[in-house]
Amino acid sequence: LEGHYCNCAVGKDRYFVISFWPYEEEAIRTIWEGVKVLREAKKSQRMLEKENKSLKAQVSQLQRRLSEQQLIADNERDLRIEAYKQAERLRRMQQRQEWQRNERLRYRDPIHIYALEDNASGTCAKDWKLIVDYHKGAHNIQLSPADPHNATQELEITENDSIYLFDLIAPRNLSSLGLLPVVPSKLCEKF
Repeated sequence: LEGHYCNCAVGKDRYFVISFWPYEEEAIRTIWEGVKVLREAKKSQRMLEKENKSLKAQVSQLQRRLSEQQLIADNERDLRIEAYKQAERLRRMQQRQEWQRNERLRYRDPIHIYALEDNASGTCAKDWKLIVDYHKGAHNIQLSPADPHNATQELEITENDSIYLFDLIAPRNLSSLGLLPVVPSKLCEKF
């Protein structure tokens, strides 16, 4: 698929499934932005570590100067709480940016499902017919072996923490399906 690269693919028995991800300027820019954000986050983390070290030194000086243990403990606790809050804010910001980037790209990622034409060997591209062209990418795909009793195969699509299962059932004569590929707006309620 022009302008894309194969993210994951699986083939077994009658079906072959490919999930593509775009390889274009927007994708590269998004990856670059992610790297830039990561560099900035690491820089912020180093600054926080230096600040934390400096604050620890200040606490150390306060410990030597002050005779009241409670004041020292309160200062240390406050410093630890503030450092934790800053690190947590940075982590949430990184996660939000990464999630937004992935979602933006994933909605441009096609999943193609190919089926083997009746009595074809599968050794040539013309033996395979694109039956489904769905535009919402997968993080992983798996395909079970064909069930000899009912000629179905189960497709498992992983998206983030969710797994979706689909029974692939196509007639031997794919031309009987009419105009292909099918381009659904949704494969199921949540996917």
